[in-house]
Amino acid sequence: MSTSGRNHAQVLMEALADPQDVERFLDALRVLRRCLVHTRNVANGLDFLLSGPAEELRVALRTLGELDRRGQCVLGFDYVQLEGYFLLRVVGTPECQDLVLSYLEEPRGYAN
Repeated sequence: MSTSGRNHAQVLMEALADPQDVERFLDALRVLRRCLVHTRNVANGLDFLLSGPAEELRVALRTLGELDRRGQCVLGFDYVQLEGYFLLRVVGTPECQDLVLSYLEEPRGYAN
């Protein structure tokens, strides 16, 4: 089964029934994109190094973790605070690698 071309944000937005959840997701995504310092490939996934206001990042990460469980593909999602940084790790099965690779991308066709 080919899964190329799926975008994590678009897939998740389609799975969210409540428009307020979609807005919460987009707000969290904006925070993480703005605070992204570095991305690194790891086995079956990506690490995202984030730096910014700690409470704002915590809220965004919690929101994303809560809403992400409603998507089509269950991704491994974990984060830790290391001094002034947060490290977010997202991993998935081979069938879900397109979603992992597009994790912090904007949804297709979405204009800020």
